[in-house]
Amino acid sequence: MISHVPSGVVSDKYGAKHVIETSLVLTSVCLIFTPVLVHTVERNAIGLYLVTLVTGVAQGLTVPAMASFLAHWAPARERGTLVCIALGGLFTGTIINNLVTESMIIACDNWSVPFYVYGGMGLGLLLIWHLIVYSNPHLDPHITSKERLYLDIQMKGTVDHKNKTIPICQIFTSLHVWSLSMVISVALWYWLFIAGNLPRFMNDVWKFHIRKSKMWASAPFAMMVVMGLGFGVLSDWLINNRYVNVVTMRKVCTNVGCMGPAVYMLTASYAGCHRALSEILVMIALGLQGVTLAGCRLVVFDLSPNYAGFLVAFCNLPGFIASTFTPSVLHAFLPNGTVNEYKQIFFFFFLLLALANFVFVVICDVKLKKWNQPERPQKPAIVIN
Repeated sequence: MISHVPSGVVSDKYGAKHVIETSLVLTSVCLIFTPVLVHTVERNAIGLYLVTLVTGVAQGLTVPAMASFLAHWAPARERGTLVCIALGGLFTGTIINNLVTESMIIACDNWSVPFYVYGGMGLGLLLIWHLIVYSNPHLDPHITSKERLYLDIQMKGTVDHKNKTIPICQIFTSLHVWSLSMVISVALWYWLFIAGNLPRFMNDVWKFHIRKSKMWASAPFAMMVVMGLGFGVLSDWLINNRYVNVVTMRKVCTNVGCMGPAVYMLTASYAGCHRALSEILVMIALGLQGVTLAGCRLVVFDLSPNYAGFLVAFCNLPGFIASTFTPSVLHAFLPNGTVNEYKQIFFFFFLLLALANFVFVVICDVKLKKWNQPERPQKPAIVIN
């Protein structure tokens, strides 16, 4: 939460490359030093708390910067495909964690190994990123003039690669931005809740062992990646061939991505101990959640690609704030982890998602905002006597 908005502002104003590099450096170093601190500070956990805080700040830089970066490289005709590929990494990380981390610890008989491995991978990725990635096409010496011309033509009048000032007042007073923030925040909170508590649901309701449930829990997130990318490609194809307009496609994908998971997870809780049926319903629910990538997540780029980083930060922030209350929600709804308690908590999220989705569908707009165009100081006219 601390770094989300600054990341969006700096990325939109100066470029996203170095913001993402900062995130990679801080995250990787903190991961590598975490086991060192655990072994050396003994009972003094202040150092570990500080490293954890820095890790969170570093991670908060990533998503707004990524959105700003994509806005400069993803033309409207390919926006759904490219954005869904990039954002699919959010779900892919969960898959890797579920499949690899515990196995790595067991194989090495050392809990600290994943910290060194993931930290080292981050530093390796940092080197690749620094050498081949640039904030916009005009800074990249590796692309051809033909590729640069294509991007310039596709983004003419919508994306400005120069430094600019964020139009905060216009963004804060836009009803379309607020409706978008509402649906993205609720969907984000729900995704964070599912990502963190799906293994617990499997243990409590299906009586899966925690190790087996974490392995199985990767499958629904794989479905999210497939569905997100599939609908991203499909939306581009339908829009480019004029089979459907942009606003309809965004509304349909948002509706499917919000209400599908809400309905199927609630139904899965009612399926209770009928494990086979419940497993199918959970797979469908999480698969459909990936469809939001082709829905409300793309509206940010439709409204204002020049300020996509700040808009993503603004829209995500309430969701992250709400997620800090997740332990309180779990304590209120799941004191014993019974099937009936899961029905109540999934019904709670169903109501939240239904409200947010309704507001979004009614108010949603994808027209490029006037304030997307940066205000440039006008050069004084030359008067010839």
